[in-house]
Amino acid sequence: MRRYGPFLLVVACVVTGAVFVFRHLSSQVPVRPTSHRQAFPKTARPEVYLYFSGGDESHLSAERRSMVLPERVVDRAKAIVTALIEGPTGPLTRTLPAETELLALYVDENGVGYVDFNKAVRDNHPGGSLTELLSIYSVVNSLCLNMPEIQAVKILIEGRDAQTLAGHIDIRYPLRADLLLVK
Repeated sequence: MRRYGPFLLVVACVVTGAVFVFRHLSSQVPVRPTSHRQAFPKTARPEVYLYFSGGDESHLSAERRSMVLPERVVDRAKAIVTALIEGPTGPLTRTLPAETELLALYVDENGVGYVDFNKAVRDNHPGGSLTELLSIYSVVNSLCLNMPEIQAVKILIEGRDAQTLAGHIDIRYPLRADLLLVK
């Protein structure tokens, strides 16, 4: 037994090291799907969380909805944005002007969702930096937090880049979800 002691110690160290490396590497595996298609049965009514302005209009709050969502990623994203435009069903406050129309929506291979609104989103916006921030992140959070295929959102107006939505918040680049605005 004495002559196998050092050998067993080396084997134990190698096994322990291998287990540590395996656990570390397996925790680094991305959890996001590599495909931009996630199948939903046509009869499924998954719950989504739509982000609207809270009662005092100082934060976003989630409204849970059960929606029939199409299979295609773009169609699911359009359904979510359309529901945002229609407004909340409960006590929360809309974040997009009622006259807003979704002109186009697509998702690129990098997971950036491009959401193109008509100019009413800008022209009929009530203004103010906080209200503008809530409008933008209502869209960004609703898409990014409900759809693993969308990692960031770029807002367009009438098919063109815009510097801001209503004069305050920079929207020239894709934006990621921000949970600091959610209560």
